[in-house]
Amino acid sequence: MARAQRELSGRVLAVTLRSVRDLDIAEEATADAFLLALQTWPARGVPDSVEAWLVTAARRRAIDRIRSAQAARRALIRAAGGLRQVDPADVSTEVGVIGDDATAQLDPRRT
Repeated sequence: MARAQRELSGRVLAVTLRSVRDLDIAEEATADAFLLALQTWPARGVPDSVEAWLVTAARRRAIDRIRSAQAARRALIRAAGGLRQVDPADVSTEVGVIGDDATAQLDPRRT
């Protein structure tokens, strides 16, 4: 397994990155694929095409992560009552009220 990881991790990462275009997700999915291999291959045996198995597992893990993040965003939006348009004047007022010392220096109303 260590040999497969040394030889294939770069290729699995590259293929996954091309698919999802997010380095963090691709790295995590690649690591997940190797971990899954460690967990399943002893019981099921090493597949005929190790690289194809790892690439498929990494892509599926990446897609799962993306879908999970999208579902979490949708749930957060629903919990917040949906999206609303933000008036720039509201933002500057809130910054003036909640702002820190650096904001107070930038906001002439806070002096």
